[in-house]
Amino acid sequence: MAIIRITFQPEDFEAKCSHSKIHKSDFLLDSRMSFRKEFQPSNKTDIFTDGSKLEEQTGYAYCAFENNNITHQWLGKLSEKNSVFQAELLAIKENSVFQAELLAIK
Repeated sequence: MAIIRITFQPEDFEAKCSHSKIHKSDFLLDSRMSFRKEFQPSNKTDIFTDGSKLEEQTGYAYCAFENNNITHQWLGKLSEKNSVFQAELLAIKENSVFQAELLAIK
């Protein structure tokens, strides 16, 4: 039986990041986001999820809006060992479970 040895190099799977064509100082954040408390009127439910990690605390939350009113909100805390990405995913998961339960009730 022949032993086949293959050596994989990181370059075979990963591309180097290209540098941004826009300098950070030219990226005007104020023109790209709004801090107004206005939402477009709709008959839909708007859902916002967030995960965050500050120092040794990791948390996640979601809230649901209907006609500019909060109809449901929820938050949770994770271990300091959890990443912000895990927190983001858990916020999406928990909201998905909540929405599925709402659909089952209706």
